[in-house]
Amino acid sequence: MYEVIGMSMSSKKELYQVVKYRYQVASRAEKSKILDEFSANAGFNRKYAIRLLNEGYKGGKKKPGPKRKYGSDPEFCKVVRKMWKLLHYPSGRLLKPQLEVLIPFYEKHFKLIESSTKEKLLAVSTATLDRVLRNYKRRGKSTTKPGSLLRTEIPIQGCVWNESVPGFMEADTVAHCGTTTYGMYIHTLTLTDIATSWTECRAIFGKSAHNTLEAIQDIQKRLPFPLQGFDSDNGTEFINQHLVRYLAEQNIRMTRSRPYRKDDNAHVEQKNYSFVRQLMGYGRMENPELIPVMNELYRDNWCLLKNFFTPCMKLVEKKRVGAKIIKKHDEPKTPYRRVLENPHVADENKQALTAIYEALDPIELSMRIDALSKVVRKLSRVSYDQWKNEQASAFH
Repeated sequence: MYEVIGMSMSSKKELYQVVKYRYQVASRAEKSKILDEFSANAGFNRKYAIRLLNEGYKGGKKKPGPKRKYGSDPEFCKVVRKMWKLLHYPSGRLLKPQLEVLIPFYEKHFKLIESSTKEKLLAVSTATLDRVLRNYKRRGKSTTKPGSLLRTEIPIQGCVWNESVPGFMEADTVAHCGTTTYGMYIHTLTLTDIATSWTECRAIFGKSAHNTLEAIQDIQKRLPFPLQGFDSDNGTEFINQHLVRYLAEQNIRMTRSRPYRKDDNAHVEQKNYSFVRQLMGYGRMENPELIPVMNELYRDNWCLLKNFFTPCMKLVEKKRVGAKIIKKHDEPKTPYRRVLENPHVADENKQALTAIYEALDPIELSMRIDALSKVVRKLSRVSYDQWKNEQASAFH
């Protein structure tokens, strides 16, 4: 007898239906021959073939597992979805530490949470949060042109910074150009602190050195620590005399990444989605009237919500084990909490930051973000040429 390699399960069941009656009415000697033939053709172990021909395929459902504790509770799911939306859809691991923080704000704006639901919110695991929210999850172009004039004068970062001290920041721009880089359009400038993950964004029209420098100065005023280091890619918005002179006058060290190496600016690159694309999307924005609206959205609402109420994780260890790279992250914390825990930040800065935190309401921030986002979407429908024509008509 030869085993039939690759026989499908349906074919094995058909063979079983043919053989089982012959086996049940056969003599002892005939059964032995039938077993040899059946086990060889179906590829079954002989003991399994005996049990199968005597007892048949076991039908019915699998043994039921434990009753669902969280997913079957509509009130719990409703509250979790609302909090998840308020923080703009973080993962379960990032949402979990903020549930306790959000409970009083939820009760203030919506309704009191039942004690049983509150207990579940405090006890739920990160994996369960991801499982509960799984069904509700929603399933550009590089515009960096190298500025060669000053590249030889600005050192590549390497490992020259003390990354445990706040104030050493990475910078990048995100182009809101849609599917083409032709013409004038808006960019978002993003600065991320390496030590605390504190991130600030500002909208600029075009990539001129003047507009970029003004945005950097505005961000510098809002930081909870002094700016000590500035690292960027090789784009002309950063590699220019205006910015180099300003940073030198402020005694701020400037470095740059290697060309075409995004990993050199990994801290800020990973914020391009969570801070910019998640809010503004991938569409084209070329209406200059968007700049003040976007900056109000960034400065006074979005960055406050992300820095004060949205946790993030920092990579603390990375090692290779065979063909795999094992990464270890620290516990999720908000950038605000990281600033308070950092011993290099002055006490008066921490006190000022705490006063800001105590005056904030994440639900009110989220509501203002939604309202301003609608204005942004409306204004983004106006092209740069349409805006120019409107300005010319108003002038005449």
